[in-house]
Amino acid sequence: MSEGDYCGMDAGEYYATKDFRDRERFFRNQEIEEQMKNRTTVRHGMLDDLKAYLTQSGWKIEPTKGAYEVLRAVNKQYPRPLLVYDRTSGGCGYSIDERDLKIYNGWRRNRKKRGLNPNYETAEEREEYWLQK
Repeated sequence: MSEGDYCGMDAGEYYATKDFRDRERFFRNQEIEEQMKNRTTVRHGMLDDLKAYLTQSGWKIEPTKGAYEVLRAVNKQYPRPLLVYDRTSGGCGYSIDERDLKIYNGWRRNRKKRGLNPNYETAEEREEYWLQK
């Protein structure tokens, strides 16, 4: 027996109720929270290379907002800005939201084509980062 039968409604009436819309909104918010938990890490020395790739790909680098944002880029063909955050709690690098994985994977492919390891910074990148800090 469905909930619609229990309430004495036909299916059309049940799905038009406020309760159903609230439930759908609740599940959608849970999905968004799960997406926000899954973040991809960019190592410390690789941020300049990511900036260069985004600029070359037509993204416009904007000033950051907030204490944890280290990179903000906007593209007219993309629905939201690409944000990179500092992961101070873990100390292992920067994080990109899972929703921006398509851009992140394109950057990793670009690094691989250039003969660089897509997962780790080169010795020069690492040295340059720590000298700046």
